[in-house]
Amino acid sequence: KMSLRDALCSSAPVFLFGTVPAMEGTEKAKIQQQAQKFSAKMRELAADGYIVYDIQEEKGRTNDPRPFPFRRMSDPVEYAAMLKEASGKDSVVYKCVAEHVGEPFAEWTTRTKRVHGVDCLNLVG
Repeated sequence: KMSLRDALCSSAPVFLFGTVPAMEGTEKAKIQQQAQKFSAKMRELAADGYIVYDIQEEKGRTNDPRPFPFRRMSDPVEYAAMLKEASGKDSVVYKCVAEHVGEPFAEWTTRTKRVHGVDCLNLVG
């Protein structure tokens, strides 16, 4: 079977379904349950993999007040790893990098691949 990374580089269509990780502070066991539940729903839809979105506040984007308070999400890479464990399918992780530079970002990218096995990223911002 072709990896998601190879499939994305090929000319064949690739079907991905998007999701977001749980709110920051959610217990790991509950996040794993969410990953299993999402994976079970996707089994019937012939998904080749997933997109896990990174939700950031992006204060500098607009001066308009938020309609509701911002709540941070848990690490999208950790959630992508949980989805792979639950489904056997890889994810593309969207990561907002506008405010992430230097050594912390370099550490995140290293951990992304080495610890969580995620090698499909879409860096935005």
